[in-house]
Amino acid sequence: MHFRMWLLCPVPLKAVATKNGKIVAQQEIETAGEAKSIKLTLHTGPQGLQADGSDAAFIDFEVVDAKGHRCPTDEDRVDFAVSGPVVWRGGFNAAKLNTTNNLYLDTECGINRVAGPFNAYAGNHHILLQQERTCRRFVKDRSKKVDIVGGLMTDQPKHYPAWLC
Repeated sequence: MHFRMWLLCPVPLKAVATKNGKIVAQQEIETAGEAKSIKLTLHTGPQGLQADGSDAAFIDFEVVDAKGHRCPTDEDRVDFAVSGPVVWRGGFNAAKLNTTNNLYLDTECGINRVAGPFNAYAGNHHILLQQERTCRRFVKDRSKKVDIVGGLMTDQPKHYPAWLC
């Protein structure tokens, strides 16, 4: 099997695999353009946010170009503002000291993740993300009241998928 790569122009990249002179596989991808926006992905448990004092939401923030491609060279600062019944824990930057629990974080290869443990009070949560070069984005969600009897929850605790942790 032979592999050939052609750089068709500055943006698309195409790979073609041949076997005995016939094309058996090919794929084309595009490199990212200039950073334009922040894409957010909110991860919660299957029941959503639970106001049980131990639930957490994970927010992936990703710097993307105009076509939605991640900008893998972006390592700029993103600032956060938080309101509602949330205890901010932030995230961290690998190989940088003192980056936890801050209201700012740098992207790494265009992406990073923060966590917000939520307390025992149900309500609306608003998290504002802002990057100087791109724009502002909001995460809005609402935690649901959890029944607690004798200090114990009446429902089973949440289970997060293994890939999320």
